[in-house]
Amino acid sequence: MGEYSDMNGLWSGWYAYSMLSQRVPFTAWMDDTTGLLTGTILEPNTFSDMDLDDLQSEIAGTRNGSHVFFSKTYLSGQGAHAFPIAYDGHADAEFLCIRGEWSFSGVFKGHRGPFEMRRASQGISEGILRDVLAPVER
Repeated sequence: MGEYSDMNGLWSGWYAYSMLSQRVPFTAWMDDTTGLLTGTILEPNTFSDMDLDDLQSEIAGTRNGSHVFFSKTYLSGQGAHAFPIAYDGHADAEFLCIRGEWSFSGVFKGHRGPFEMRRASQGISEGILRDVLAPVER
């Protein structure tokens, strides 16, 4: 795998509630448009009381060089809280791994923990992605 300078593509990662707690895995699809980040995260349901296997969230943030900052907000209707969670990290020199810390503000202020993300794929071009996601005509 070569060097990258953006976050486009599929990422596999984990977060933990503290350095000693069990890691919660997640998969993130990131779109990096000249440093503006958008995307989605899918993770196992570890806290919602609804009978769901997974929880989905949206992300929005920025990338400035190797510094990455984004907020994760769970989608409504999943029994999850609506408070944004801040992820603040740095990429390695090849932009294959990002490590940092997540944290809450507001009512959950002070709750924080580590996270790590590793590149699972290079970005897919917009045209290919549009073709893959397009409805199949019969």
